[in-house]
Amino acid sequence: MFNEERKVRTITRTLTVTGIYFDSTDEYSAGGMFKTPLLNKRNEILTTFDTVLNPLKSGETGVQVSANYYLKKPSMLKDLKRNCGQRG
Repeated sequence: MFNEERKVRTITRTLTVTGIYFDSTDEYSAGGMFKTPLLNKRNEILTTFDTVLNPLKSGETGVQVSANYYLKKPSMLKDLKRNCGQRG
């Protein structure tokens, strides 16, 4: 986020995944697009607008959102893949 002096302020949010939904959309819905994780429709995080904008202070603009996912331990990856596969 930027304030009126164009100084960047970084906000970190910790969110909990509460559900994994079946996504029947095409991974890259526009034909010929670069195939990168950023453009993959199946990588979307669904949350409320207020969750994103709540930390904004008066005069701040330029919201940029990114996400990092972490497992508590590497051994959980196999279970995560199986769980995601079962749920679509």
